[in-house]
Amino acid sequence: MAVQVQGLRKAFSTLSDVLIEEVDVIRSEAAERQNEVQKQMAGQAKALKAVRRGPVACPRDSTAKGHGALYSRARRSRPS
Repeated sequence: MAVQVQGLRKAFSTLSDVLIEEVDVIRSEAAERQNEVQKQMAGQAKALKAVRRGPVACPRDSTAKGHGALYSRARRSRPS
């Protein structure tokens, strides 16, 4: 009977080691995904701030001139 109990303890120890290792892998994968999502969110927040700042940062007349200049360049470069 003692041999059976010792065998069961060893089996339980092996199973718990495997389970702990799997949990650690899942945790590290979740942490990596969280880091990726945080980086994406930071980039989106930065882009949103830039969009919000955009019209305030440059006057309308220079924006219109810039757009007109780009539009006229695009028309000139197009083959007829």
